[in-house]
Amino acid sequence: IMIPFIFCSVALLLKDLFIVINKVKYIKIFDNIYIISFLVFWFGFLLYFDYLCIKDKNYQLLLFSLIFWLIGISIVKKGKKKYGES
Repeated sequence: IMIPFIFCSVALLLKDLFIVINKVKYIKIFDNIYIISFLVFWFGFLLYFDYLCIKDKNYQLLLFSLIFWLIGISIVKKGKKKYGES
């Protein structure tokens, strides 16, 4: 559970360091590392949450989690548009 938070923290720290020394190439790399580690945690948590909902037969919460799936997917799509991928 803590690994994505550690990656996010280190990526932000190194991104800020490279902002100070004005190395644009490395800023983008650590920005990507931050986003990827955040999304790994986001979707990992959703998968575990949905597994528990299905196991407990709590389908109302499962439907509620669809909102967060859509938010995560929109973050991925915005990231692809930002970096020119299709």
